[in-house]
Amino acid sequence: MSMSNFKADDLDLKQDKTAIEALQQIEDNRYALPYENSGKNILKIGVNFSTKIRTIDEWEIWS
Repeated sequence: MSMSNFKADDLDLKQDKTAIEALQQIEDNRYALPYENSGKNILKIGVNFSTKIRTIDEWEIWS
């Protein structure tokens, strides 16, 4: 599948939480709603930054 079919506007970053919590916030707040009728697939990306290891330690992508 071509990446041009995706609109990756829904990115949520957390600190010392989980990628799933970031994705749940995207879902709960319906951040993708403006793009639902665009005809494009929507990528929802949740990322956690760990202060313990000082880098990204987890990410999840839902489409």
